[in-house]
Amino acid sequence: MNGEYCIQDVRVASATAGGGGWTCCEVVRMDVPVLPRVELSSRRDEVYRLLRRAIVRGEISVGTRLVASQLADQVGVSRTPLREALQLLEREGFVRRLATGVVEVVGLSRDEIEEVFAIRSALEGLAARYAAMRAAPEEVERMAQILAATERSARKSRFEEVDMEGLEFHGAIQKASRLKFAADHLETMRDHINRYRAHTIATPGRA
Repeated sequence: MNGEYCIQDVRVASATAGGGGWTCCEVVRMDVPVLPRVELSSRRDEVYRLLRRAIVRGEISVGTRLVASQLADQVGVSRTPLREALQLLEREGFVRRLATGVVEVVGLSRDEIEEVFAIRSALEGLAARYAAMRAAPEEVERMAQILAATERSARKSRFEEVDMEGLEFHGAIQKASRLKFAADHLETMRDHINRYRAHTIATPGRA
């Protein structure tokens, strides 16, 4: 077979016959490609989370060009995990690769923002249906506590707390739903929405 492969195991057997002995060494070859080291993937995930968080918070603004060599030096990793992290961000719509090969942080158009809200709404409805079927009694009790805290915060006009408790409530529903793939997509949609919020809050002259 073509490609790189690794020797997975070496077995040594011995026996004694007629006062003599023999040793046999058998090389067992497993036909799987050489897998990447765990450490490399861990670095990639760490860099991915770091960049995604900075983009969502607006610390890396739309239009910023991400130069792999400079970023690698800045965060202290090699270019390989950095390139892989950028590929993940590109698939999720946070960056795009230009014809020149340069990676650029992208924003969302009005139509894309509406689409993101529609997807989030559909996924949250799906999570709520599954949570209603799968939630443990203690999870239901926790959701009720969060709702009560939200009502208290709203009566006192503590809107920042209302927002945080809303996020906690939706997180509790998501967890109780036991939906993995929907949860992953929900997280991406929410981060896109949080980017939009961070941008509009920071816009001068916003009412």
